[in-house]
Amino acid sequence: MPKETHYLYTELSNKLREDADLFDWFELGATDGLWYWDLTDPEHEWLSPQFKKVFGYKNDEIPHTSAWWQANIFPDDLPGVLDNFEKHKADPNHPYDQVVRYRHKDGHTVWIRCRGLIIRDDNNEPARMLGAHTDLTELMQAREQLVAVGKELEASLEDVSETNKVVLETAGIGIWLWDLTTNGIVWDDTMIDLYQLEKREQPLTYEDWRRAVHPDDIGDIEQRMLAATHGDRYFKTEIRVPLRDGSMRYIKSAAEIFYTDAGEPLRMRGANWDITEEKLREQELERSNRDLERFAYVASHDLKAPLRGIRQLASWIEEDLPEPPETVRNHINMMNKRVARLEHLLEDILAYSRSGSDTHDPIEEVDFDSLIREMFDSLCPDDTLTLNMTGIRAQKVPSPVKLSQVLQNLLSNAIKHRGDNSEHLLVTTAEENGRVSIEVMDQNPQIPEEYRQRIFEMFQTLRPRDQVEGSGMGLAIAERIVNGMGGSLTYRPAPTDQDITNIRYNNVFSFTWPLGNTCS
Repeated sequence: MPKETHYLYTELSNKLREDADLFDWFELGATDGLWYWDLTDPEHEWLSPQFKKVFGYKNDEIPHTSAWWQANIFPDDLPGVLDNFEKHKADPNHPYDQVVRYRHKDGHTVWIRCRGLIIRDDNNEPARMLGAHTDLTELMQAREQLVAVGKELEASLEDVSETNKVVLETAGIGIWLWDLTTNGIVWDDTMIDLYQLEKREQPLTYEDWRRAVHPDDIGDIEQRMLAATHGDRYFKTEIRVPLRDGSMRYIKSAAEIFYTDAGEPLRMRGANWDITEEKLREQELERSNRDLERFAYVASHDLKAPLRGIRQLASWIEEDLPEPPETVRNHINMMNKRVARLEHLLEDILAYSRSGSDTHDPIEEVDFDSLIREMFDSLCPDDTLTLNMTGIRAQKVPSPVKLSQVLQNLLSNAIKHRGDNSEHLLVTTAEENGRVSIEVMDQNPQIPEEYRQRIFEMFQTLRPRDQVEGSGMGLAIAERIVNGMGGSLTYRPAPTDQDITNIRYNNVFSFTWPLGNTCS
């Protein structure tokens, strides 16, 4: 490629070597083409090869004249460019910087950011002008696409808004707005129906809402709202509303607070919906749990007394017959076993009734390795079964006593149903989504599919009662405790290709337990 010989190119090269400031400006601005204009002879303007390439031309297809760009710039943009040039010439502090449009050789629009700097002679008169182009075409095309998408989105939002209105009305969700500066309240029709207020032309006020709410709830709700307006921003509560027929309506309220630029509470916007059926079910469940626990306690207490009498009677018979016949001795042994089983069953029924309680012990740090090892050793004192453990060692958890009971029941279940080839038991612990995930895996015969849905039911055993100790309550108690802690206890058969540390397991019991920092 022959070296450029135009006199303005040569002059520019010399100036760039001599003027450090000009060179710095050149490096900063030269991206998609340079131009250098002779202001003493304005027809002459050197246009760099890159300048021409951006518009789709070869170097020899565009002459070095100012007439070319003035003829090819969009006519609507030319007056602004010339006006900006005159302002920059009159005041060097006024920047020559604008975005203009040119027509590409193939016809499409080219967006250019055009910047320039006038160079003055010794008499401070404009002599030359150096400029640079930056191609903004892709950016402007993306902007146009965004505008188009924005219009489509705006139209879609109008459709969504109408859809949301229908959904909210169908779901019985009321929307409200409270102006904290005037105390004025705007409610939709659903809100008015929720609180059994009369529709009227005058705007509702805060006092109207206050009169509709149960008086015992006002203090707590207002404290929560005050906290929200002082920085919490979001507000949630439950509200009781006495109805005209004497019944009580329970309402869930959620709101967001908006602030002025100065940080002062401006307005509150929120939603209310009826949760009466849910609250009544909760209250009925609480009553049922209390009744169950009371019944279990009374039944356990009242039935244990005659059982103790039967056990004592068997003891007296043994004392009265120092050498009883073998049949009598067998009957006495069977009687003692049956009494022990019934006592165990009563204790499990009482434990089951209490397992649904939502009371939590204090949050404490639990060393999982030590806890699991200690339980395993107490349940399986011999060395015929090997315990393997992996995962986290210590974490703070709520209700460690209940956690211990769940682990004990699962370990006991695995040990109780050992098969001839059951040599290993694996317990894994891991932290997942703010909870501890625990799995107990055993090598016992895989639970048949027809029993898998029933193993968590009360009094269910896989083998006859005379072949296995236990009441069939262990898994039911464990599941009820886990459910009460917001988790779930599940069973799954281990995949046939699962091989953990070269040991194959058959059954997997899994459950989750909250961590101390995620438990309210």
